[in-house]
Amino acid sequence: MSIRINDLTVRFKNGVVAVNKASLEIPKGIYGLLGENGAGKTTLMRVLTTVLKQTEGMVSLDGILYNEGNYEKIQKKIGYLPQEIDLYPNLTVKECLVYMGGLSGVARNDLEQRITYYLEKTSLTEHQNKKMRQLSGGMKRRVGLIQALLNNPDFLIIDEP
Repeated sequence: MSIRINDLTVRFKNGVVAVNKASLEIPKGIYGLLGENGAGKTTLMRVLTTVLKQTEGMVSLDGILYNEGNYEKIQKKIGYLPQEIDLYPNLTVKECLVYMGGLSGVARNDLEQRITYYLEKTSLTEHQNKKMRQLSGGMKRRVGLIQALLNNPDFLIIDEP
């Protein structure tokens, strides 16, 4: 189980190169990606989670090449918590998680069990009926982590944990 990156380049429309010919292999495990501000860490994570397409190079996850035909397969293997998270302020915590889990393709009966489990593990059970806008920043971050875990991903990518 690994992510492979070969000669990855990401160039934005304004000509700025955010990632330039990066190559690495990320085997199963826990890793941190360190670098200065503007080094391309978030851009790389956005490519790995299919939020952003690479300009050049090859990326694969367990041998599945990153291309539009494979994005759905890749997304089922990845959980993502972006640096900035703004989850539907008018929904309750539970409504938000049900919605996000549905988008991830989690079966309804599995979804209910996973939501209950993760709400307990993150000490948010008593807050599940609060609107997202009523939560503190830390609580919102925990809800974001739960949504990233709902599809039981093989790879969990967290930007600025």
